[in-house]
Amino acid sequence: MIVVINRIPVKPDFAQRIEQGFAKNAPGLKGMKGFQGFRLLRPALPGPSTRQDKREQPYIVYVAWDTEDDYQAYVKSDQFKESHSNMADLADAFSGPPSLEMYEVAQEVNAR
Repeated sequence: MIVVINRIPVKPDFAQRIEQGFAKNAPGLKGMKGFQGFRLLRPALPGPSTRQDKREQPYIVYVAWDTEDDYQAYVKSDQFKESHSNMADLADAFSGPPSLEMYEVAQEVNAR
């Protein structure tokens, strides 16, 4: 399994619109081969373990796939193009460029 992480710096005034955009587009992932799960993580209030102000923390898009090939097939798909074109009107929402990372799951523990 691989996990793709996209760190997206979002201006605070656009947070709700970003969340609405992902809520609209994310269900389309369900039909993609190898898709395992999606999570959109919003910045939490600063706590004892965080040094950054909430406004400086990016949203995190977490998507798990069976294989890198499954992820690459998604990136080349019409679903990917459509979901990203649906967010085109939010170009001013970002306070910096996104950062894409990919990880192979080495260990996993679940509650169930």
